[in-house]
Amino acid sequence: MKPNERELPENSCTKLPVKLLIFYANGKLNKHQEHLIDAHCGECDKCRNALAYIYEIIKGKETLSLDQQTLLLKYLHDPIYKNNIEKIKKSIKKEILSEIKLLLADNNQFTDENSKDPTRKADNNTIYNLTDENKSNTRFSDFITKNLRNFTSVNFSYSSLIFILSIIVFFSLSIFTYLALTKSTQKKSISSSTSSNFPKTIIPTPTKQEKKADNNLYQQLDSSIEQYLESKNLDYLKQAENIAKDIQDKYKDNYGTDLVSYYRTVPLSSLEQLLIAHKSLSKIFDQILTDNYQQHLKTTQKLEKDFLSLGNMIEAYKAKFLSGKLYEQLYNHKESELITEEGLKFSIDNKYLFLKVNFLLWKAKRLSQISDFITAEEIFLEVIEISNKLNLYKNSNSAASSLAMIYYRNDENEKAFNLCKKSLENFSDYNNTQAISFLQVAGLSAFSLHYNDIAVSYLKKSITYSEILNAPAVTARSYAFLALIISEQNQFDQANDYFLLAEKQQQNISDDIFRQETLGIIIGYQAKANLLKKDYNKALELYQSKLNIIEKLHLNNNLEISQINEAMAMALLALGQKEKAQEHIATARRYHNIARVKKETNNCLLSLAPSNCSPRPN
Repeated sequence: MKPNERELPENSCTKLPVKLLIFYANGKLNKHQEHLIDAHCGECDKCRNALAYIYEIIKGKETLSLDQQTLLLKYLHDPIYKNNIEKIKKSIKKEILSEIKLLLADNNQFTDENSKDPTRKADNNTIYNLTDENKSNTRFSDFITKNLRNFTSVNFSYSSLIFILSIIVFFSLSIFTYLALTKSTQKKSISSSTSSNFPKTIIPTPTKQEKKADNNLYQQLDSSIEQYLESKNLDYLKQAENIAKDIQDKYKDNYGTDLVSYYRTVPLSSLEQLLIAHKSLSKIFDQILTDNYQQHLKTTQKLEKDFLSLGNMIEAYKAKFLSGKLYEQLYNHKESELITEEGLKFSIDNKYLFLKVNFLLWKAKRLSQISDFITAEEIFLEVIEISNKLNLYKNSNSAASSLAMIYYRNDENEKAFNLCKKSLENFSDYNNTQAISFLQVAGLSAFSLHYNDIAVSYLKKSITYSEILNAPAVTARSYAFLALIISEQNQFDQANDYFLLAEKQQQNISDDIFRQETLGIIIGYQAKANLLKKDYNKALELYQSKLNIIEKLHLNNNLEISQINEAMAMALLALGQKEKAQEHIATARRYHNIARVKKETNNCLLSLAPSNCSPRPN
């Protein structure tokens, strides 16, 4: 098989090899070939997007130093190598340079051999025929790929188009280094690799460019109303009226016009009370709540009553939405359902799209908690579509985060990983609990895809940013997840350190229910780690503590109870206590059947009983 006739990547267009897009982007094709590619890309979305992605990577790349480019070869599979480059450089510089010398020696042999090939005119009848010059370059790239595979001990594969393009561009930078060192005038080229266990995407770095933000018409409306309440100046109410008209014209949403109509009729004597309620509602509505749920619930319930007493039905339902959201976070699914359905009816009957999309979001979240994943997915996708239309990006990010978790819980690890990667591109920084949530799910799904180093990197990033935010509940979970994947690799001492850090963070959570629930997550995975470690007595103690928390909080998680009893049976059998083990086996089976009927599910990695879903060292 000729070097330029390899099997194409699975996800690439079958009519146009990826390498030709690379040659096109670098101006290595003749006019006729360029014209054919232009025509093809005009009709093919895959190739057009692929070409745009190639330009995106190449555009604005800074010149790398020799040391940086040699490190690129060594750490091709490490997406955050730039962050550690100075630290690593000193220890491996000599080793890498020696590898480069070997590659260069063989490269000279290839260059001499290829220089004897005659130049042949390209066949203008097809875009697949390359010049001999390009074939020579392809052989050189094949040679580099082979040597890279030898000294990185990693096998390559055509797992996805995006991954192939990333590797191709990395190889391109590396080839430029070799050619500069040898002072060769040979043309530069790239070829596809043959196999890989590398991840398809790399950890995104927050962009410095301005990204999507919730500076929308609804916020402008709230601001104008607040200015009116503070000043009693009707000019601000007129401004609010104009914004409300824009909302109605653009989105067919009556929310703003009806709200302004209310404020035009309210007596001046009520404005001071409305100002206090309006300010409190706006403040809590814009917050991403991670703690003190009980206290926040009392606040929203009082606000609802205050607005109702003043005849402000619209903002009373806005406060009611927050109450339903908080009930869901406190595991009171029944009360959350009642509020959500009532709120949806009110929103739909009055054509209040803003309220509707908020109630829909938490309806989907409730459904995902009771394992109605198909309906939840449909609603989350609807919420994302409407929220993006209304510029409510916090809503769309929240829906995407929950959707990624649905995919992950159902072992759709690749879908979860890719959704998190895409969603993280919407953040200008990760100092945000929504971004941290994506980092957590990305880390877990990466590990389930056997990208262990990538998983650790994501979870460490989630810890860094949650600590910056001083969000103990979020930080505790990040530490617990990191400890889990470390223990799955049998690094028990290091995992125990992370479990201890998770417990320390958990103690700082103010809300008692949420603190206990977070502790349950930590000790559940800690119990699993001790079972893997063969510390059976400690594992039994921790599993029992986990059961106690489930009972105390009235968490109806039949799947977890089944897994805990299964794990306890394993520990008891190892200790020779067969009769007690049989009791737990029977309990595990009973709860497993209930969980199956209720369609409860979770990712294999998150199982509280050891499983073989993640590779562990011998």
